[in-house]
Amino acid sequence: MAQIVPFSSASSNGGTASLLPREPMQIDTRRLRAVCDAHGAAAEETIAAALFRIEERLILASWQIEKFELGGLRRTATELVDLSGELGLVSLEQAAGAVIEVLDRPDPAQEETTLAAVAARLARMGQAGSLGHWDLTGDSGPDGFAS
Repeated sequence: MAQIVPFSSASSNGGTASLLPREPMQIDTRRLRAVCDAHGAAAEETIAAALFRIEERLILASWQIEKFELGGLRRTATELVDLSGELGLVSLEQAAGAVIEVLDRPDPAQEETTLAAVAARLARMGQAGSLGHWDLTGDSGPDGFAS
């Protein structure tokens, strides 16, 4: 089984640095605006609750990857696709979708390297500090958001 190891810019292997892949989080402001329009004054609470559920699923997905719990990982990735799609978190939706695509192959256990790569991308999407790399795309975005 392939092991997924987080990348870091600091290294304990004699000064050799590891690469830290960065991918901006793309946000479709039209979908986010639709949530704001649909929920009105409760939009902030609705979005916060969805982001909390996303955070929980990302933590669960990391555990499932570590334990090679493929059935649970597929359910978690599906929930992440749904939640991120609702909010317009395009990059997260695509990363979770890629995990599902690999898990839907005839023998996903034989796809360890591919699964490790797409799972690592999903994990990076949820890392602390990734919010600073989020990119709002689409039209002008909801009030209070710059695009």
